[in-house]
Amino acid sequence: LMKTQDLEAKVPILSKCHPWFDVVDWERVAHCSFPVPHEITSQITQHLESHSEDCTPVVSLAQDVEDLNIPEWLDDW
Repeated sequence: LMKTQDLEAKVPILSKCHPWFDVVDWERVAHCSFPVPHEITSQITQHLESHSEDCTPVVSLAQDVEDLNIPEWLDDW
């Protein structure tokens, strides 16, 4: 039997070898340059278009740019 730690270390490698992932360019994934699938971007676009009235700006345009550098605004987001 394999030790649990050995198996845990091999899971990512074994997952990459599964036929379902044959089309994945792992090098691009590692460099964060893998494109987002069209199915996902189209669903996001549809959602944004159908809920555009729900989108209100988090910050007013008149607000000082320096205020945007303060991380507290993320608390309400």
